[in-house]
Amino acid sequence: MNEDRIKEIINKVKDKVITKVDFDEAQLIIHFEDESFITVVDWGQSCCESRYITCDDDVNSIVGSKLMAIDLIDGSEQGDGIFHYHQYAFVDVKTDLTSIKLCTHNEHNGYYGGFSINVIYDEKDSEVIESKKEKDES
Repeated sequence: MNEDRIKEIINKVKDKVITKVDFDEAQLIIHFEDESFITVVDWGQSCCESRYITCDDDVNSIVGSKLMAIDLIDGSEQGDGIFHYHQYAFVDVKTDLTSIKLCTHNEHNGYYGGFSINVIYDEKDSEVIESKKEKDES
């Protein structure tokens, strides 16, 4: 994802208070006081890959704060040199009070790989993202 695009999105929400956070292995959704939200997701799924997101931090710790930055940080790759590779990269979500770090994972056969981390801003209900994702998968 283009770093300038992430900065544009941050500028749209930087003065808004975070009211709710939804997190599962597919995405992080940050809701704001005006019902807008942003979604952090890795939509780079290719054949023979397994992608998921983990977080050791309490994602709800950012509720009540204001989003200041989202930084994408390169990770590493581990593999057996044959058919099993595990790549990971980090997403640092910084607020005016604290931060959380996501780890996005891609397990693959060695042919595919990489990440397509996206940050999406929307002023509508989060079901829009879910229905788009489901439609893309069918």
